[in-house]
Amino acid sequence: MENKKTGFTILILILGIFINAFALKGSDKFDPDSLISSEEIKQAITEAKSDSINANKGFEDLIKDLQEIEGLFTMYKNEEDGTVYLQINPEQFGIIYLCTMTRQSGDAYMFDASSMLWNFPFFFKKVNNRIQMIQKNLSFRADEEAMSRALEKSISNSIIASTNIVGKPHSETGAILIKAADIFLRDMANVEYVTDRYKAKVNYDKENSYFGNIKSFPLNSEIDVILHFKSGKWRDVYTLPDSRSMIHKYHYSLSTIPETDYKARKADDRIGCFTTIYQDYSDLLDEESYVRYINRWNLKKKNPNSKLSKPVEPIVFWLENTIPDEFKKPVKEGILLWNEAYEEIGFKDAIVVKEMPEDADWDPADARYNTICWIVQPGGGYAVGPSHANPYTGELYDADIRISIDFVRFYTREFGDVVVPGSSFESFINSNLPIKNTNRFYEGDAYAEGLSYQMSYAWNFLTRSGTFSGSKKDLKKFVDMGIKALVVHEVGHTLGFRHNFKASTYYTNEQIQDEDFVKKHGIVGSVMDYVPAYLAPLHGDQVEYFQLKVGEWDKWVVEYAYSEFDKDEDEKLGEIASKGALPYHDYGTDEDSYGRGARGMDPNCNVFDMSSDIIENYIYRLELANYWWDNIIENFQKEGESYTKFRDVFGQGWSEYNSAAGNVVKFIGGIYSHRDHIGDPNGRPPFEIVPAAKQREALDFLMKNMFAADAFEFDPDVLNKLVPEKNAKFTNSIWSYDRQEYKIHNYVNWIQSIIYSHVFNPRILARITDNEVKFPKHEEAFTMAELFDTIRTEVWQELDEEKNINSYRRNLQKKYIENLGNLILKDNDELPADAVALARFNIKKIQNKIEAANMENFNTISQAHLDSIADDIFQILYAQREQK
Repeated sequence: MENKKTGFTILILILGIFINAFALKGSDKFDPDSLISSEEIKQAITEAKSDSINANKGFEDLIKDLQEIEGLFTMYKNEEDGTVYLQINPEQFGIIYLCTMTRQSGDAYMFDASSMLWNFPFFFKKVNNRIQMIQKNLSFRADEEAMSRALEKSISNSIIASTNIVGKPHSETGAILIKAADIFLRDMANVEYVTDRYKAKVNYDKENSYFGNIKSFPLNSEIDVILHFKSGKWRDVYTLPDSRSMIHKYHYSLSTIPETDYKARKADDRIGCFTTIYQDYSDLLDEESYVRYINRWNLKKKNPNSKLSKPVEPIVFWLENTIPDEFKKPVKEGILLWNEAYEEIGFKDAIVVKEMPEDADWDPADARYNTICWIVQPGGGYAVGPSHANPYTGELYDADIRISIDFVRFYTREFGDVVVPGSSFESFINSNLPIKNTNRFYEGDAYAEGLSYQMSYAWNFLTRSGTFSGSKKDLKKFVDMGIKALVVHEVGHTLGFRHNFKASTYYTNEQIQDEDFVKKHGIVGSVMDYVPAYLAPLHGDQVEYFQLKVGEWDKWVVEYAYSEFDKDEDEKLGEIASKGALPYHDYGTDEDSYGRGARGMDPNCNVFDMSSDIIENYIYRLELANYWWDNIIENFQKEGESYTKFRDVFGQGWSEYNSAAGNVVKFIGGIYSHRDHIGDPNGRPPFEIVPAAKQREALDFLMKNMFAADAFEFDPDVLNKLVPEKNAKFTNSIWSYDRQEYKIHNYVNWIQSIIYSHVFNPRILARITDNEVKFPKHEEAFTMAELFDTIRTEVWQELDEEKNINSYRRNLQKKYIENLGNLILKDNDELPADAVALARFNIKKIQNKIEAANMENFNTISQAHLDSIADDIFQILYAQREQK
């Protein structure tokens, strides 16, 4: 009977393979890589036969002569063929455990090493002869018995994986065996999906995937898997010797949910902590349906009555043995900076740093160790600081910070190719970084990438100005400061703290140049902001380059998250949280900023800005950038050296313009947002419209520095020396350039388009319209009509004065007509009718001026340009009539 069943299974398998292949062959989505290989068919047949043979074997027969790995989940490994059985005891069914998944190694390109991926509660369930690994849905809970039953019926869990029971149960204990491969040797990290999304599709290769080290202990089981991914097509991944083959290593940790004396602490939207949340159906009459706990470590004083006490168990970070000895000191110092904040609430040595021995017998991926490791991501400045929380209470129990070694090599970063020809300008609207010709992507904390660029610019500037000699000793000193600034930020995430992108606006430009003030406060109010490598204005006082101490906001959040209370905890937490409107406590995070997107409405909630007067600070920064450009030949033209350096350092000036354009433009149509609650001391309304005078100041800054006829004037001698690297290298080689000469107009157009993309965005125009009726009655409003009029007046000055139009301005004017045309012709429900009317009104004004102009006052190219503009306007207005 079993032989017939096996034969039938194999027949169905083969038929299914061929039917699938022929169906795909005739479709538009046919991909040869998706076909199952003959090796995979053989493997499937072999497995089917093996399952059939083992179906009637007893538990004891199956594990005979296999290596036993005893622990929470006992496993048995066949050292000859790699088969691994996982034992599930009868009492383990229905028990909720935690599964933590970590990528230990990837391709160092799209997939990084030591990456904490997934942390979820699960349980095993037996359904007939099949075992299901089910993720428990903890998003909806109820303590009340009837509601708990209702939730059980209404809310679904999710099956993560399933497999058949192998053989018969244990004759005495009733334990069963399953093939661990069916649960763990799978593409759990969705590598196939991710690579397909980025048009670099690979397929999971089951035949060449296998188990690595397996360990099991009373409270946890640790499983390593090595997964192979393959592709029939060559991919542009220079970190692989053959990009058609990619090997990943993943680590699974299965553990009991620790029972501790930890007390969950409620969250507050005024405080920047990560949270564990669920909907509570216990009391249907409760106004608040959500329960929110902050994520924090179980930190308790050893001597509760002492003003300053060591904790019962400190938060221990291990420096992984991947960190070179010469850099361990700044990493350790960056971690320990947080102890200052904990001391203010009574903890001595709340955080402790230890070094992983060279011969350590434990794995950094083990959930019992919090580690900081260095990984290799060639060409990338990358760091991330995730932590895992108990899904019931928010108690943090594991953290692993990963820092790309290449962050340290910031001085080799390339700025020569920040614009991809033909690329969408939307990409840099949502980023503070120059656009790179690369497929690399990262999700999560992007501070290291931006700081890497900032450090490169600052280092070049400081060495050429004589502040640093450029020696290795000086470089090491500067690198150490950057590492500390990065590490303290990432450690903050692992302690449970979110970004605060408003902290950089606490202090004035004068204060961050005052030595006494900086010594006490630093240059910004929080290490959880994205802080640039600070350069003082020309002829200003340079005190500090990085934020190297926890700020006032950091101390406030630590006070809320980790203070101990004898009683009245809710009341005392409310008192702490109510300080949000006090100096140095303003808070705005990722969802308030939205990168550079139009959804971000608060101009004080940005990345890589500085000072309480952002516009003034950018005036200083652009002065530095222009000084930088003006002195490139003097600073870098050294006999015997390549001109390649010119291109890289010239590109660094664009980063300052990019940052200025993207951050200052947010004042236009901007709204200051606050998280104060009713009755808070010095409480503010949730929204305050940016004063009209400030919006005009921002618009004037952008017109003068990015749109004016003389905004961009470069020495031709410099432009003709911006040569790309001609030595062989892995990325951006000379072969990748469509034009080796410097595309100066693309760069200017890039900066100007940042502004256009914001002010003519339907969401921004709708906000400006709404804001007009929200201004206080005693205050003059900033109107959409004023915005359109100001931009038109600046962009078309040459037409009013009947003088020749330079090439940068011709592009600017062409883009102006294109943007107004889009407002007129493209349907968008969010676009106010007034915006369409004003676009049409202004574009007709340009049309009338061109018709009235004396063309003899313009040179040939200006005449041709205006004639082309007139034709464009006619086509837009004609198309609008046709639409009607």
